[in-house]
Amino acid sequence: MRPKPLVPIGNHLMIDYALWNLEKAGITDVIVVVRYLGEQLRKYIEASDLYGELEIKVPNVDPLDTADALRKVANLVEGEQILISMADIVTNISISDFIGFHESKDDAYASITLKDMEQPRRFGVIMVDRENRIQLFLEKPLSQELYLTSLTFAPRETLDLHANLVNTGIYCFDFKILEILDAVPDLMDFGKHVFPYILQESLPFYGYIRDYYWMDCGNVQSFLWTNYDLVRRWAWPFLPNGNEQNGRWTGKNVTVGPHSIVEIETAIGDNTIIGKDTRITSGSVIGNNCRIGDNCLINSSVLWENAVIGDNVHLSECVICDGVKIGSNVSIESLAAVGTESEITEGTTLKEGSTIESAMIVKGKET
Repeated sequence: MRPKPLVPIGNHLMIDYALWNLEKAGITDVIVVVRYLGEQLRKYIEASDLYGELEIKVPNVDPLDTADALRKVANLVEGEQILISMADIVTNISISDFIGFHESKDDAYASITLKDMEQPRRFGVIMVDRENRIQLFLEKPLSQELYLTSLTFAPRETLDLHANLVNTGIYCFDFKILEILDAVPDLMDFGKHVFPYILQESLPFYGYIRDYYWMDCGNVQSFLWTNYDLVRRWAWPFLPNGNEQNGRWTGKNVTVGPHSIVEIETAIGDNTIIGKDTRITSGSVIGNNCRIGDNCLINSSVLWENAVIGDNVHLSECVICDGVKIGSNVSIESLAAVGTESEITEGTTLKEGSTIESAMIVKGKET
C-alpha cells in the first residue's frame, strides 16, 4: 500500500510534481503532512535527491483533516504567509504568480486558486465579485443549492456568478489563520469549515482565476486522464520520467520483443520487458520492473511497478497496481482497478469498472 502522495503519475510520484512546483516558485521551506502511511513518505523524501535546495520536514502527527493538519504543525510554521498545497493533484499553476496575486490584495486574509470547469458540481461552486473577492463558497453543493444561489445573487449587478469555478486546492493565508484554528477547534477541513467560517466573519477572501493545467486524481478515470495528459505534454513543464524520443518516454534497460509496437505518447519504466507481438497504445504508462508477455494489448492503461502480465492479455483503460500477477488469456475492461499484490488467474475477465482490493486472488470467466 502507498499513501496518495506516493502514487505514480507518468512514472514520477505525485509528491514530486507538488514539490517541484513549489521549488520553481522559489519556496525553500516545506512541511509535508500525511494522514496515512506517513513513514513511507518520510523515507522516500529523506532518500530522494530530486528536490534541490528544498528544506522538507515530515513531522510525526496524526491530523483529522486538511485544516487540522495545519493546526497540528503550527509550531513549525514561520513567516507572514502560509501556502497550502494538496498532494493528490497535478498542476502546472504558477505558484509565484498566485502568491503575487495574494500580496496585491492589501487586505487579503486568504486566497485560493480557482479554475473554470465544464462540470464543477462534484468539486463545489464559488461566487466572486468583480474584484475577485469571494462572496459565496459551496463545497460540493446539491443542485437545489445552486438554484437558490442563482436566485439570491442574480439581481445584484455588482456580483458576477461564476457557476463553473472550482477550488483547485492551493491556498495562501495570512499568518493569523493559526489563531483562528487555535480558537475554533471544530474547524477541521478547509473547504467544509474554514472557508465558510472566513466568509461568516466577513474576512477578506479572494479567488485567483487563471488558465492552467490541473487534475484531481481522486478516481480511476481522472487518474488515467492525468497520465495521458502528461505523455501528451499538457502539464508542461512537468513531463513523464525517462528519456524522451519521438513522443515516447523510455527508462533504462527496457527490452521490446520482436514485432511489438510501442506507440507515441507512452512511457515505459526502468528494467521493463515487453514480449513479442505485443502492442502498447498511446496513453499507456508502464512502471519499473514490469514483465509483459507475448501477443498482449495494453490499451491506454497504467501499470505501477513489478507487475507480471501473461500471454494473450488484453488491458483496456485500467489501472494495475504494484506487484500484480495476471495470468494468460485474461481480459480486463475499462475503468477497472486491480490492487497491490493481487493475482488474476488465467482465463479471467474483469468487467468494466471492477475494483479488486489488494492481495486478492480472482478466478473465473467473468467477475
